[in-house]
Amino acid sequence: MKILHILSRLKAEGKYKLDTARLQQLQKRKATVEVVPEHRCSGCGCCKNVCPVDAVTLEENEFGYLLPQVEREKCIRCGLCLNRCPGVKKTITDSQELPKAYAVWAQDQVRKVSSSGGMFTLLAQRILEQNGMVFGAAFTKDLEVEHIGIETEEELYKLRGAKYVQSDTGLVYRKVKEALTAGRPVLFSGCPCQVSSLRNFLGKEYPQLLTADLVCHGVPSRMVYRKYLEEVYGKDTIESFSFRTKEKGYSCTVLEVKLKDGRTLYPSLKDNDPYEKVFHGSYALRKACINCKFAEIPRQGDVTIGDYWGVSLYDEKLNDGKGTSVVLVNNKKGEQVLNEIGHEAKLIQETPLEVAKRKNRFGAYVPVPKVREEFLAEAAENGFLEAERKFLK
Repeated sequence: MKILHILSRLKAEGKYKLDTARLQQLQKRKATVEVVPEHRCSGCGCCKNVCPVDAVTLEENEFGYLLPQVEREKCIRCGLCLNRCPGVKKTITDSQELPKAYAVWAQDQVRKVSSSGGMFTLLAQRILEQNGMVFGAAFTKDLEVEHIGIETEEELYKLRGAKYVQSDTGLVYRKVKEALTAGRPVLFSGCPCQVSSLRNFLGKEYPQLLTADLVCHGVPSRMVYRKYLEEVYGKDTIESFSFRTKEKGYSCTVLEVKLKDGRTLYPSLKDNDPYEKVFHGSYALRKACINCKFAEIPRQGDVTIGDYWGVSLYDEKLNDGKGTSVVLVNNKKGEQVLNEIGHEAKLIQETPLEVAKRKNRFGAYVPVPKVREEFLAEAAENGFLEAERKFLK
């Protein structure tokens, strides 16, 4: 107990770094995931799911980032939470160093309700047609974001669309394992750290599991997101919220905020939405996202999906204004799936990998403002709008 107390204090003071040798020492002493430095913790939830006695919870710190807490009275010192943590044990995959890249369009009716080209829907429909389950991020009734599982195409709307805030995975990895153990096909979509987390939790390959990692800029503070909703709109007045909608055009550059009084607002992402400025300006990214090994190639998923930003610079014909998905085929399973959905797609065309990488994040490091910590402290103490006014204007 004494060593854990000392390590916790050093970690809080920023003096503790976890290297391979130290990790091996800690594993022998059956240390817990609490020793993992914050800059390595993605809040993925593997530790919570893998704990055999439910001694691990994820709690938000003062800035709204999920971090593991261990209940000492329950902990049996098995070491699983630390040994399976993707922050210290990145999953070894069969992903290619140079995956093939594609531009993909689903049919127009699918793209109309998708943030980009509808690739996620194409993958999900394939799994659901086989009596499978699809897991991904969804809004809750109180506008939080969490991972859920669905079993019907009628529920797909819950998982579609961009969510620019971290999803709480809860105990979803256990639910994935239950479905796989029952022999059901499964699609799991999430940030690459969450896909790595699932693989570490499972501990082995399942042939009927398909994973799709998202092209991810990084996840911002949940505290900042909540304060934004409350101060800009009044959280209790919101019926539903979407970060991107095509209701005002296929460009998908406006939010949709449906209010309980019947009004619907469409603020512009490009022009005046303060949360978009904070998010894409990296003012509120969690520490692990600043230098993220999961963003790099080779990737964690069988396929990687996202918006194909900048595809027009390569070939204008690949951008018809209705949304284009970028897809990286990372292994043989991903290649097989792309071939199987080919007849459902409106367009699948290979593009150079370098083109796909131009406008998307496929590198570990993303620069953040020097005032990041000051912004977060200001937001926590005086509110989102005051922090945005002080540091972004």
